[in-house]
Amino acid sequence: MQAKQEYLLDFVAECKGHFVIPPYQRKYSWDEARCNEFWRDIVRAGHANKAHFTGALLYKCEGEDLSIVDGQQRLTTVMILLSAYSAFLQDGKCENLSVDSEFISSNYLFFNEDSLKLIPSTYDYKAFDSVVKMRTERLVQFEQTNAGENFTNFYNKMQKEDFDPETLWRGLRNLVIVAVELGDSDNGQAIFESFNSKGVPLVTADLVRNYLLVSQSMDEQKRLYEEIWEPAASMFGDD
Repeated sequence: MQAKQEYLLDFVAECKGHFVIPPYQRKYSWDEARCNEFWRDIVRAGHANKAHFTGALLYKCEGEDLSIVDGQQRLTTVMILLSAYSAFLQDGKCENLSVDSEFISSNYLFFNEDSLKLIPSTYDYKAFDSVVKMRTERLVQFEQTNAGENFTNFYNKMQKEDFDPETLWRGLRNLVIVAVELGDSDNGQAIFESFNSKGVPLVTADLVRNYLLVSQSMDEQKRLYEEIWEPAASMFGDD
């Protein structure tokens, strides 16, 4: 296991591969209240222009791609916020800013026009894809998802008269994480359960899915999830 402190946006920009949310992870679940708290933290960091620690990001390398073991909720939320900020900048309401929409897209959201930097799980992919690519005609289909609602919430905050885009950008630039790279000998399942025990409790289905999938290769996780786990899980509720 190797750990180092990083500015989150620098870590994302410097990554040569995709950030991949593996199938054993739970669906994206941050709600409006959690996002509002995160927004306030970012704005405070922007006003103070000081580093703000926002947690750990645990990952395993799969070639150049990073398979996210813990931190997917926070990372996904940052991507949604950056998408809303990019949409705001495209509106052209502000001039002489230190950042523009193209910079956000090319450094943090995409490798190219159609390749997302963050690849969410199968369950969240369509909604997240529409939010990040800001395809208006498709956003309506996913406006009731957490990704769609959080995008709208962030974008609406940027329309308020007291919104300062430079303060938000400074805050985003000051987000700090501890990036933890797990080795082949590290017990990903135990680490996943330990870190998640501090947040929303893992239900039995989360533990079983994790136990069955986490030790498999990424391709095998995807196959097992799509062919076996998802059809079985769809017959039951979340618990």
